[in-house]
Amino acid sequence: MTLKSLAAAFATILAASAAQAGLINIQLLDVDVTYSGANNVLRDEVAAAGGNFVPAEADPVVAANFELGGAQVASLMGPGLFADLLISNMPATLPNFAFTPNVGNAGGGFGFEFFSDDYSLELGVGSIDMFVSPFSVFFTAQATVLSQDLPAGLAFGSTVNISFTASNPAVQVGAT
Repeated sequence: MTLKSLAAAFATILAASAAQAGLINIQLLDVDVTYSGANNVLRDEVAAAGGNFVPAEADPVVAANFELGGAQVASLMGPGLFADLLISNMPATLPNFAFTPNVGNAGGGFGFEFFSDDYSLELGVGSIDMFVSPFSVFFTAQATVLSQDLPAGLAFGSTVNISFTASNPAVQVGAT
């Protein structure tokens, strides 16, 4: 199944310093994700490789908005923005109209990265919690910050919460 996202949001409660403490929210527009039960992966639409900040292996992102405490502090526009996702060890099938906790496992190593020429965020992801229906796909996970260089002086603590939402996903017939 190919999922076309309107936005994927990544958030945590810790910020750059005590002076900036608050919720950091990053919204990425048009992150394309593919689930393949045949290959047991949930990944960006471009390639099942990642963790190396290579644009040819990552999905182009249209825009990225950065918020601190609910106020927008930076906005980036593509081209030149990329998202790379790889969650391995996914089950061969996901039940429809069901919440499935603790699926997949990227082993806490690479799982997601967002990057441009100037900024980057790399997250280690373990398992995810996922909901699938013909009308939407949603997953969430806790991730470890592996590296970061964000605009507006933003910096996450050591862990973040990730969520991805796709409304009206495109479903391909066949092994995918």
